[in-house]
Order: sequence, then structure tokens, then C-alpha cells
Amino acid sequence: MNKTPKIIYINLLILAIYFTVSMVFIYYGNQSKLHRGGYGGFAALVIYGTVLAVHSVGSIITGIVYLLSTNKENNAETGRSYILAGMLVALIGFSACSGVFYLGAIISE
Repeated sequence: MNKTPKIIYINLLILAIYFTVSMVFIYYGNQSKLHRGGYGGFAALVIYGTVLAVHSVGSIITGIVYLLSTNKENNAETGRSYILAGMLVALIGFSACSGVFYLGAIISE
């Protein structure tokens, strides 16, 4: 049974959830910056980047653990799936993070 699509979809769904939550905080943080002089939007962006790094590195480490486990038949496919999911989360998440940071700089001018 091929577990790769399921593992990748679950990881991308998790990425979409915390990306959406962080975008809400960035939006309202930038609104408070205009009125109170705070940097809530930047703080939310830093938190998003940290969660993104932990998620992608955690997926890659989970994949390595599966690859090095004793039951090679089932765990090799699962390990490769987790490593691929970690790389996709890092690629998509970093692109979204830098895009939001760039758009935030343009909008705040």
C-alpha cells in the first residue's frame, strides 16, 4: 500500500493550517502597528518561520528514523515519504513566508 500521498497531504494540510493562522496574526499585527506602534506582524512572521523550520526538520528526522529502523520493508517507503514531505513543506513554506514578507513590506510603505 502506497503511503506517500497520504503522508504528504497530511503534512501540507498542517502547513496550510498554521500558515492561515499566522496570516491572520500578521494582518491584525500590521493593523495594530498603524495605531499603536507595535510590531505584531513581524513577530507573527518570525513565529511562522520558526514553526516552519521545526515542522520540516521534524519530518526529515522522522523519515531518517524510519529508514534506520529494523523493519526495512514497510518503513523504507514511509521514511522516504516523510523526507519528501519535509522537503516539500520547507520549499512551499519558505516561498510563502518570503512572499508574505515581501508583500508586507510593499503594503506598509
